[in-house]
Amino acid sequence: MRFFRISLLFLLLVLSEGSFFVAPAAEEAQGQAAGTKVPSETAAIATIVARLQARYDETEGFRADFVQEVTSATLGQTLSSRGQVFFKKPGRMRWEFTDPRQLVVADGSALWLYQPSERQVIKTPFQYAFNSQTPISFLTGVGRLEKDFSVHLQGETGSVHRLRLTPKQAAEAVGLLDIEVSKATFDILQAVVTDPLGNTTRVSFANIDRETALGDTLFRFELPPGIDLVEPLLGP
Repeated sequence: MRFFRISLLFLLLVLSEGSFFVAPAAEEAQGQAAGTKVPSETAAIATIVARLQARYDETEGFRADFVQEVTSATLGQTLSSRGQVFFKKPGRMRWEFTDPRQLVVADGSALWLYQPSERQVIKTPFQYAFNSQTPISFLTGVGRLEKDFSVHLQGETGSVHRLRLTPKQAAEAVGLLDIEVSKATFDILQAVVTDPLGNTTRVSFANIDRETALGDTLFRFELPPGIDLVEPLLGP
């Protein structure tokens, strides 16, 4: 389940509709209203996240190619995978992994992980797919960025801004989330999670297409014949 959960973490990052990109701009406005000087880094972050928010607010859905690399700090090994990802508001998503082959679908109420090599499908209620203390909890409405996280500008190149999300409490138990944002389009081009054990998951996105209409059937999952359905027991 770890590989599945990490993959979806990045997808939810890219599909944010809400609070992630609001807090810094709000802080800047409060500082201006109070007549105080806003630090240059805070002002820069506010500008970047406002443009990023506007970019995703105007997007009803998109598809993209992705490459994912999961590196184990203990083993020093990296597992790579690739495929296509699709999203449509509200909360519908589809990962098609081609190497290795697997399928992840969210239909708005459940997450489905189909592993053909294991001849099984794992079904998980959407609200249980993520720990409430992960860096993306605010995207599912469990947490809020301005309350639980700090956003820092890590640097930039000629083409991207680099941002880091750090939990304000219990950082040692949560991990870090870094993203790269295109200066030209304000698309998220890369996201990296470093967990408390030092393991990293890097996902890069390319060929982002926001123009092609996505049908609802793309986000429906039907159990293939002869495949076992596994529904993990979940706590209250």
